Amino acid sequence: MNWWSINWKSYSTDSLLVNEKQKEYIESEWTKEPENRRSQQFTLAGETYSYNSIDSITRTSSKIDSAIKLLYSEEAKSKSKSAVYNQDREAVTSWYKKLITRKEYDNYYGKHPSYFTLSIDNSDIWVAFRLVTKSNGDRPDNIEPCTEGESERLWQKVSY
Repeated sequence: MNWWSINWKSYSTDSLLVNEKQKEYIESEWTKEPENRRSQQFTLAGETYSYNSIDSITRTSSKIDSAIKLLYSEEAKSKSKSAVYNQDREAVTSWYKKLITRKEYDNYYGKHPSYFTLSIDNSDIWVAFRLVTKSNGDRPDNIEPCTEGESERLWQKVSY
């Protein structure tokens, strides 16, 4: 498998490692004129990044043994907060949910396979996604952990 490094214009920000499929999508949007992009930002593993901040996308010899470690290694390192690892040194993930509008769902979340629809209530939709568990328990304010029942249903949907 090929790994790619997204390098940022700000040299104080660590590069972001992505796989081939993620690189192709991000690069296709990044190379478009800003007015032709679906959005000015992209979200990867719960973190939001700006296309305008990208300096280059290059092949890298760095390897990450699992897709889970790939998604979260740079994010955890850049914030100096360690992830929780299992005995195989793979980052432990948990299910989180976020309340979004129908417009957000139609324009972004509904198009990406890493987001799962939990419930729809009028114009509000709860989406779920996996996020690395941090040793200090920090997470963005706009998300909350899924219940045990929700998590069990979601794990059954995912084939990792």
